Amino acid sequence: AAVLDAWREHPELRNHDLHQRLLSLWVEAEVTRLSGARLREQLVAGHPGPEGSGMKLSFARLNQALSGFDVEFRRDLGYDDWTFRRSENVDFYGRGPGYRYLRAKGNSIEGGTSEVLRNIISERVLGLPSEPRVDKDVPWKDLPR
Repeated sequence: AAVLDAWREHPELRNHDLHQRLLSLWVEAEVTRLSGARLREQLVAGHPGPEGSGMKLSFARLNQALSGFDVEFRRDLGYDDWTFRRSENVDFYGRGPGYRYLRAKGNSIEGGTSEVLRNIISERVLGLPSEPRVDKDVPWKDLPR
């Protein structure tokens, strides 16, 4: 929503390439939204599955792409207050584009890294073999450090 608000408020900053990127991000956001709705229906019906990993992976990538687009689009406007002070609120969307951009980087780490989620998808959804692990059956205390 913040990206679209900036797009509407500043037509002078638009160009063809940014327009194409925004349309692509909009399509990806719609796919993610519809996939999320389907996932919620599966969960309500009592059929959880590995699709949640794909959803989180998609959200993390999309959020990073959108916040990056927002920062790039507003680059000539100046944005954010970078003083080192605690915010009065914890509303992610109420903060500036620079904060949202930096905060979005955490989406690929929290709740399972994107790399781990890709492994889950490849093994459980696509049925690919797991990566070879020589330490799979070795207790933690016996692993070389």
